[in-house]
Amino acid sequence: MGASLGFIPGFLATVLSEDLDVSRGKIGLIVGIYFGATGIGSIPAGRFTDKFGARKVASINMLLVAGSSILIAIFDTYAMWIIGSLVGGMGYALGNTSTNVAIGHAVPLERRTLAMSVKTSGVPLMATIAAALAPWAANYWSWQRVLVFNALVASATAVLTYVFLSDDRSESNTGSAPIRLPKDFYWFGIAAFLLIGGSQPLYSWTVSYLEESLNAPASLSGGIMALVFEVIASSIFSGSMHHVSSITSTNIGFAPEYITAPGQLAHVISGKITSSPSPMPIASRAKCVAPVQLEVEVA
Repeated sequence: MGASLGFIPGFLATVLSEDLDVSRGKIGLIVGIYFGATGIGSIPAGRFTDKFGARKVASINMLLVAGSSILIAIFDTYAMWIIGSLVGGMGYALGNTSTNVAIGHAVPLERRTLAMSVKTSGVPLMATIAAALAPWAANYWSWQRVLVFNALVASATAVLTYVFLSDDRSESNTGSAPIRLPKDFYWFGIAAFLLIGGSQPLYSWTVSYLEESLNAPASLSGGIMALVFEVIASSIFSGSMHHVSSITSTNIGFAPEYITAPGQLAHVISGKITSSPSPMPIASRAKCVAPVQLEVEVA
Protein backbone atom coordinates (compact mmCIF):
# COMPACT_ATOMS: atom_id res chain seq x y z
CA MET A 1 0.00 0.00 0.00
CA GLY A 2 2.88 2.35 0.71
CA ALA A 3 3.78 2.42 -3.00
CA SER A 4 0.25 2.93 -4.30
CA LEU A 5 0.57 6.64 -5.08
CA GLY A 6 3.63 5.88 -7.21
CA PHE A 7 1.67 3.59 -9.53
CA ILE A 8 -1.89 4.90 -9.63
CA PRO A 9 -1.09 8.09 -11.65
CA GLY A 10 0.34 5.98 -14.47
CA PHE A 11 -2.63 3.63 -14.49
CA LEU A 12 -4.96 6.64 -14.63
CA ALA A 13 -2.82 8.70 -17.02
CA THR A 14 -5.48 8.94 -19.73
CA VAL A 15 -8.32 10.10 -17.51
CA LEU A 16 -6.07 12.37 -15.42
CA SER A 17 -4.62 14.03 -18.49
CA GLU A 18 -8.11 14.80 -19.80
CA ASP A 19 -9.68 15.80 -16.49
CA LEU A 20 -6.82 17.99 -15.26
CA ASP A 21 -5.96 19.26 -18.76
CA VAL A 22 -2.27 18.43 -18.41
CA SER A 23 0.25 16.70 -20.68
CA ARG A 24 1.61 13.18 -20.29
CA GLY A 25 4.88 14.75 -19.26
CA LYS A 26 3.23 16.37 -16.26
CA ILE A 27 1.66 13.05 -15.28
CA GLY A 28 5.11 11.53 -15.49
CA LEU A 29 6.41 14.29 -13.23
CA ILE A 30 3.99 13.14 -10.53
CA VAL A 31 5.51 9.66 -10.66
CA GLY A 32 9.06 11.01 -10.79
CA ILE A 33 8.55 13.25 -7.77
CA TYR A 34 7.11 10.33 -5.84
CA PHE A 35 10.09 8.03 -6.32
CA GLY A 36 12.54 10.90 -6.04
CA ALA A 37 11.07 11.75 -2.64
CA THR A 38 11.43 8.10 -1.65
CA GLY A 39 15.11 8.14 -2.52
CA ILE A 40 15.83 11.41 -0.73
CA GLY A 41 13.75 10.41 2.26
CA SER A 42 15.41 7.03 2.74
CA ILE A 43 18.33 8.24 4.86
CA PRO A 44 16.27 10.31 7.35
CA ALA A 45 13.76 7.44 7.39
CA GLY A 46 16.47 5.23 8.86
CA ARG A 47 17.10 7.75 11.62
CA PHE A 48 13.39 8.07 12.38
CA THR A 49 13.09 4.30 12.65
CA ASP A 50 16.03 4.21 15.05
CA LYS A 51 14.35 6.78 17.23
CA PHE A 52 10.66 5.84 17.11
CA GLY A 53 10.62 2.14 16.23
CA ALA A 54 9.25 0.12 13.33
CA ARG A 55 5.61 0.06 14.43
CA LYS A 56 5.14 3.81 14.72
CA VAL A 57 7.11 4.64 11.57
CA ALA A 58 5.27 2.07 9.41
CA SER A 59 1.93 3.31 10.75
CA ILE A 60 2.89 6.90 9.94
CA ASN A 61 3.69 5.76 6.39
CA MET A 62 0.17 4.43 5.94
CA LEU A 63 -1.38 7.56 7.44
CA LEU A 64 0.62 9.72 5.03
CA VAL A 65 -0.64 7.64 2.11
CA ALA A 66 -4.21 7.92 3.39
CA GLY A 67 -3.96 11.66 4.01
CA SER A 68 -2.35 12.37 0.64
CA SER A 69 -4.96 10.28 -1.19
CA ILE A 70 -7.94 11.94 0.43
CA LEU A 71 -6.55 15.46 -0.07
CA ILE A 72 -5.85 14.78 -3.75
CA ALA A 73 -9.42 13.55 -4.17
CA ILE A 74 -10.93 16.54 -2.34
CA PHE A 75 -8.95 19.37 -3.95
CA ASP A 76 -8.94 17.79 -7.42
CA THR A 77 -5.99 19.81 -8.77
CA TYR A 78 -2.66 19.07 -10.38
CA ALA A 79 -0.85 21.06 -7.68
CA MET A 80 -2.32 18.80 -5.01
CA TRP A 81 -1.18 15.75 -6.96
CA ILE A 82 2.38 17.13 -6.81
CA ILE A 83 2.15 17.77 -3.08
CA GLY A 84 0.54 14.40 -2.42
CA SER A 85 3.17 12.63 -4.49
CA LEU A 86 5.95 14.34 -2.52
CA VAL A 87 4.42 13.46 0.84
CA GLY A 88 3.51 9.94 -0.25
CA GLY A 89 7.02 9.32 -1.57
CA MET A 90 8.53 10.38 1.74
CA GLY A 91 6.08 8.06 3.45
CA TYR A 92 7.13 5.15 1.25
CA ALA A 93 10.71 5.64 2.45
CA LEU A 94 9.46 5.28 6.03
CA GLY A 95 7.60 2.11 5.10
CA ASN A 96 10.61 0.52 3.43
CA THR A 97 12.90 1.15 6.38
CA SER A 98 10.49 0.21 9.14
CA THR A 99 9.32 -3.06 7.60
CA ASN A 100 12.91 -4.09 6.95
CA VAL A 101 13.71 -3.44 10.60
CA ALA A 102 10.80 -5.62 11.63
CA ILE A 103 11.88 -8.43 9.31
CA GLY A 104 15.48 -8.15 10.48
CA HIS A 105 14.43 -8.76 14.07
CA ALA A 106 11.63 -11.26 13.56
CA VAL A 107 13.12 -13.56 10.89
CA PRO A 108 16.24 -15.74 11.37
CA LEU A 109 19.19 -14.90 9.14
CA GLU A 110 18.92 -18.07 7.07
CA ARG A 111 15.35 -17.20 6.07
CA ARG A 112 15.76 -13.46 5.72
CA THR A 113 16.27 -13.41 1.95
CA LEU A 114 13.01 -15.27 1.49
CA ALA A 115 11.22 -12.93 3.89
CA MET A 116 12.57 -9.84 2.11
CA SER A 117 11.51 -11.24 -1.26
CA VAL A 118 8.01 -12.03 -0.02
CA LYS A 119 7.75 -8.46 1.27
CA THR A 120 9.05 -7.07 -2.02
CA SER A 121 6.56 -9.15 -3.99
CA GLY A 122 3.81 -7.24 -2.19
CA VAL A 123 4.55 -4.21 -4.39
CA PRO A 124 3.77 -5.91 -7.72
CA LEU A 125 0.83 -7.64 -6.02
CA MET A 126 -0.58 -4.25 -5.02
CA ALA A 127 0.13 -2.96 -8.53
CA THR A 128 -1.62 -6.01 -10.02
CA ILE A 129 -4.82 -5.17 -8.16
CA ALA A 130 -4.54 -1.45 -8.91
CA ALA A 131 -3.83 -2.00 -12.61
CA ALA A 132 -6.77 -4.37 -12.93
CA LEU A 133 -9.31 -2.22 -11.09
CA ALA A 134 -8.24 1.45 -11.08
CA PRO A 135 -8.70 2.25 -14.82
CA TRP A 136 -12.10 0.56 -14.88
CA ALA A 137 -13.23 2.20 -11.62
CA ALA A 138 -12.05 5.63 -12.79
CA ASN A 139 -14.11 5.34 -15.96
CA TYR A 140 -17.15 3.83 -14.26
CA TRP A 141 -17.18 6.20 -11.26
CA SER A 142 -14.32 8.73 -11.09
CA TRP A 143 -10.63 8.81 -10.32
CA GLN A 144 -11.42 10.77 -7.16
CA ARG A 145 -13.33 7.77 -5.79
CA VAL A 146 -10.37 5.56 -6.59
CA LEU A 147 -8.24 7.82 -4.37
CA VAL A 148 -10.86 7.79 -1.60
CA PHE A 149 -10.88 4.00 -1.66
CA ASN A 150 -7.08 4.00 -1.56
CA ALA A 151 -7.22 6.26 1.51
CA LEU A 152 -9.66 3.92 3.28
CA VAL A 153 -7.49 0.86 2.63
CA ALA A 154 -4.36 2.72 3.76
CA SER A 155 -6.11 3.83 6.96
CA ALA A 156 -7.16 0.26 7.75
CA THR A 157 -3.62 -0.89 7.04
CA ALA A 158 -2.27 1.73 9.45
CA VAL A 159 -4.44 0.34 12.24
CA LEU A 160 -3.44 -3.26 11.50
CA THR A 161 0.21 -2.24 11.30
CA TYR A 162 0.12 -0.57 14.69
CA VAL A 163 -1.62 -3.56 16.25
CA PHE A 164 0.46 -6.39 14.81
CA LEU A 165 3.91 -5.07 13.83
CA SER A 166 6.63 -5.41 16.46
CA ASP A 167 8.15 -2.17 17.75
CA ASP A 168 11.73 -3.06 16.85
CA ARG A 169 14.64 -0.68 16.43
CA SER A 170 18.06 -1.17 14.95
CA GLU A 171 21.12 -2.32 16.83
CA SER A 172 22.63 1.15 16.50
CA ASN A 173 20.76 2.11 19.66
CA THR A 174 22.39 -0.67 21.67
CA GLY A 175 25.80 0.96 21.65
CA SER A 176 27.45 -1.41 19.19
CA ALA A 177 30.17 0.14 17.07
CA PRO A 178 29.18 1.02 13.49
CA ILE A 179 30.81 -1.01 10.73
CA ARG A 180 31.95 0.57 7.50
CA LEU A 181 30.48 -0.42 4.18
CA PRO A 182 32.82 -2.12 1.69
CA LYS A 183 34.39 0.27 -0.78
CA ASP A 184 32.38 -1.02 -3.77
CA PHE A 185 29.04 -0.73 -2.04
CA TYR A 186 28.05 2.21 -4.23
CA TRP A 187 27.17 -0.36 -6.91
CA PHE A 188 24.05 -1.10 -4.87
CA GLY A 189 22.80 2.42 -5.50
CA ILE A 190 23.70 2.31 -9.18
CA ALA A 191 21.96 -1.05 -9.64
CA ALA A 192 18.84 0.21 -7.87
CA PHE A 193 18.77 3.37 -9.99
CA LEU A 194 19.05 1.39 -13.22
CA LEU A 195 16.42 -1.11 -12.11
CA ILE A 196 13.83 1.52 -11.28
CA GLY A 197 14.76 3.71 -14.25
CA GLY A 198 14.37 0.78 -16.61
CA SER A 199 11.20 -0.71 -15.19
CA GLN A 200 9.09 2.25 -14.07
CA PRO A 201 8.23 3.52 -17.58
CA LEU A 202 6.77 0.09 -18.32
CA TYR A 203 4.73 0.17 -15.13
CA SER A 204 3.54 3.75 -15.63
CA TRP A 205 2.64 3.91 -19.30
CA THR A 206 1.53 0.47 -20.49
CA VAL A 207 -2.11 1.00 -19.52
CA SER A 208 -2.42 4.41 -21.20
CA TYR A 209 -0.53 3.14 -24.28
CA LEU A 210 -2.96 0.27 -24.71
CA GLU A 211 -5.91 2.63 -24.22
CA GLU A 212 -4.81 5.36 -26.60
CA SER A 213 -2.62 3.70 -29.23
CA LEU A 214 -4.43 0.38 -29.56
CA ASN A 215 -7.93 1.60 -28.56
CA ALA A 216 -8.21 -1.08 -25.91
CA PRO A 217 -10.89 -0.64 -23.24
CA ALA A 218 -9.67 0.58 -19.87
CA SER A 219 -10.65 -2.67 -18.19
CA LEU A 220 -8.74 -4.76 -20.75
CA SER A 221 -5.68 -2.49 -20.59
CA GLY A 222 -5.57 -2.72 -16.82
CA GLY A 223 -6.08 -6.49 -16.95
CA ILE A 224 -3.14 -6.94 -19.31
CA MET A 225 -0.93 -4.85 -17.04
CA ALA A 226 -2.15 -6.87 -14.06
CA LEU A 227 -0.96 -10.05 -15.75
CA VAL A 228 2.47 -8.49 -16.23
CA PHE A 229 2.66 -7.65 -12.53
CA GLU A 230 1.52 -11.14 -11.60
CA VAL A 231 4.40 -12.60 -13.59
CA ILE A 232 6.81 -10.21 -11.87
CA ALA A 233 5.54 -11.12 -8.40
CA SER A 234 5.77 -14.83 -9.20
CA SER A 235 9.32 -14.39 -10.49
CA ILE A 236 10.38 -12.58 -7.32
CA PHE A 237 9.00 -15.33 -5.10
CA SER A 238 10.32 -18.24 -7.15
CA GLY A 239 13.70 -16.53 -7.44
CA SER A 240 13.91 -16.18 -3.68
CA MET A 241 13.07 -19.87 -3.20
CA HIS A 242 15.83 -20.82 -5.64
CA HIS A 243 18.24 -18.53 -3.85
CA VAL A 244 17.47 -19.99 -0.42
CA SER A 245 17.88 -23.55 -1.64
CA SER A 246 21.17 -22.81 -3.41
CA ILE A 247 23.10 -21.13 -0.58
CA THR A 248 25.52 -23.61 0.95
CA SER A 249 27.01 -21.45 3.68
CA THR A 250 26.76 -17.85 4.80
CA ASN A 251 28.99 -15.67 6.91
CA ILE A 252 27.53 -12.20 6.69
CA GLY A 253 25.61 -9.77 8.84
CA PHE A 254 23.50 -7.48 6.73
CA ALA A 255 21.56 -5.17 9.02
CA PRO A 256 18.33 -4.88 7.01
CA GLU A 257 17.01 -2.19 9.29
CA TYR A 258 18.99 0.32 7.24
CA ILE A 259 17.93 -1.06 3.88
CA THR A 260 15.52 1.35 2.31
CA ALA A 261 15.26 2.05 -1.39
CA PRO A 262 14.05 -0.61 -3.86
CA GLY A 263 16.73 -2.39 -5.87
CA GLN A 264 18.38 -5.66 -6.76
CA LEU A 265 19.89 -7.81 -4.07
CA ALA A 266 23.62 -8.01 -4.58
CA HIS A 267 26.15 -9.97 -2.63
CA VAL A 268 29.41 -8.46 -1.46
CA ILE A 269 31.89 -11.26 -2.00
CA SER A 270 35.50 -10.52 -1.20
CA GLY A 271 34.90 -6.82 -1.79
CA LYS A 272 33.13 -7.29 -5.14
CA ILE A 273 29.47 -7.08 -6.07
CA THR A 274 27.70 -9.79 -8.03
CA SER A 275 24.03 -10.02 -8.88
CA SER A 276 21.60 -12.41 -7.28
CA PRO A 277 18.27 -13.85 -8.42
CA SER A 278 16.40 -12.20 -5.57
CA PRO A 279 15.40 -8.53 -5.46
CA MET A 280 16.15 -6.70 -2.27
CA PRO A 281 16.42 -3.07 -1.22
CA ILE A 282 19.69 -1.23 -1.10
CA ALA A 283 21.28 0.21 2.01
CA SER A 284 20.97 3.86 2.81
CA ARG A 285 23.40 4.42 5.64
CA ALA A 286 27.04 3.76 6.26
CA LYS A 287 26.35 1.66 9.34
CA CYS A 288 24.42 -1.13 7.70
CA VAL A 289 26.74 -4.04 7.02
CA ALA A 290 28.51 -6.32 9.44
CA PRO A 291 31.81 -8.11 8.60
CA VAL A 292 31.53 -8.94 4.93
CA GLN A 293 32.26 -12.35 3.58
CA LEU A 294 29.94 -14.68 1.74
CA GLU A 295 30.42 -18.19 0.54
CA VAL A 296 27.64 -18.67 -1.96
CA GLU A 297 26.98 -21.25 -4.58
CA VAL A 298 24.24 -20.27 -6.98
CA ALA A 299 23.34 -22.65 -9.75
